[in-house]
Amino acid sequence: MVETGGPDTGLGVGDHVVLSFDSCGRCRSCLGAAPAYCDSFASLNLFGGRKENATRFTDAAGIALAPRWFGQSSFAEYAIVPARNAVRVNSSLPIELLGPLGCGFLTGAGAVFTSFGAGPGDTIAVFGAGAVGLAAVMAATAAGALTVAVDRHPERLALAERLGASPLHAASAGLPERIRQLTGSGAQYALDTTGSARLINDALRALRPTGHLGLVARLHTALPLEPGTLDRGRRISHICEGTRCRDC
Repeated sequence: MVETGGPDTGLGVGDHVVLSFDSCGRCRSCLGAAPAYCDSFASLNLFGGRKENATRFTDAAGIALAPRWFGQSSFAEYAIVPARNAVRVNSSLPIELLGPLGCGFLTGAGAVFTSFGAGPGDTIAVFGAGAVGLAAVMAATAAGALTVAVDRHPERLALAERLGASPLHAASAGLPERIRQLTGSGAQYALDTTGSARLINDALRALRPTGHLGLVARLHTALPLEPGTLDRGRRISHICEGTRCRDC
């Protein structure tokens, strides 16, 4: 932090912070401790909107700009942000490693720790071992859960294995059955980061009864579910930024 202003923010000059997404702080979702589902999420984070009646940034020609991508101007050297999405961190920690925690890591690790509430003895299957999926793998390992990682890239699977997961290639024959074998009677939790309809159905079939599948990827096509995949208490929900909510 190089400067603060307005009412007491709880932050001070010199503080080290990690920047997350913005939210209005007033809608039902925000007041219900689910700011990732804020009514104004898109306008505040994707389209340069601001809930304050503040002066707009303009270019040299006076044309209004749309700054504050993801509520923080992610690619700027300096950013003007509300206190809501600035989280103080210990100044002894390497800030260059903490920077990515605000989105991808928040999504993957937050799904495991907060949305699922996973702990020792739980079983988790993570579909997609990119940045979000590997964050989930690291969180699951830290939580003491048995974890299976599914991807089609050998180098990603190798990294997931180093981080504590049992690797499975996405094209493996009988993928749901192999996951059930590795997890005992099936995974209690599954997290899909791919948006693939085939893998989402595989994830549902790999769940044990009462298991929970969380989706974090945006789907661009219809999602046909195979008969029986939601039998015996299995459920599916969307998870945004690892938020805890009553419906998850």
